[in-house]
Amino acid sequence: MELQRFYDKTVTPAPTNPPPDYKLLTAADLSLHTKSTYTPPWGSHVLETFIEFVDSASHMLRQDIEDGKLHLRPNLNTLDFQASHSLREDKDLIIKPADKGSAIVVMNRSDYLQEIYHQLRGNTVYVKLPRDPTRDILELINRTLTSFLNQAVIDIKTRDFLTKANPIIPVFYTLPKVHKNFEESPGRPIVASAESILSPLSIFLEKILTPLICKNFFFPARYWRLSMTAMLALFDLKDLYTAIPHNKGITCVRQLLTSSLMHADKI
Repeated sequence: MELQRFYDKTVTPAPTNPPPDYKLLTAADLSLHTKSTYTPPWGSHVLETFIEFVDSASHMLRQDIEDGKLHLRPNLNTLDFQASHSLREDKDLIIKPADKGSAIVVMNRSDYLQEIYHQLRGNTVYVKLPRDPTRDILELINRTLTSFLNQAVIDIKTRDFLTKANPIIPVFYTLPKVHKNFEESPGRPIVASAESILSPLSIFLEKILTPLICKNFFFPARYWRLSMTAMLALFDLKDLYTAIPHNKGITCVRQLLTSSLMHADKI
């Protein structure tokens, strides 16, 4: 395939004859948008003058504060300010929002770390890796996307959206479930994976699977029959995502996609 140059960027054009078995999946179909790196050109004299004025004024204000010429007046009284400063400087405490209820929880760092280690040491869910696999995952994603692009399964914008050039390593933390146990609160595990290597793929799959899952997936629930025509149900899913076996989850998704395609063909 011949490459075309657009200024300093190399552009790979999509094949002109896509296979008939596939429908080209475009970024516009799924409302996928990459972050813009566009910098607007120099514009109005009035706007540029205003920007320079604000930048200069903020610099002078910061300099006056550093030189002691301008004193800031806190919006807290002395007692609240001392308490806030004490909590911020105490390294033996961890401050987290509660999992539910919009409360703020102050806990001992040792108790927080104990809950973290308790969850990570489970052999059935988490495994310690010998090294960072980000580079291997990036190469696998790039090879797969290149193959799909050459087969006209996806377009260039979809390829660009699914490619994360400088991914970050996700951060693991927990939110205390004080509604479960106030004294020894279990933690809800959170993996902050925004801007990670798998973040674009997660968004891509969510766009495709959510409409199908809402119609086809059901979970067992505890229920009480109120009458012959009314029933009260209670759903309580424990460790939902980490409890799903990968192979079975992939099999269910494949069956779901196949079923939806067959149904679409009949329509």
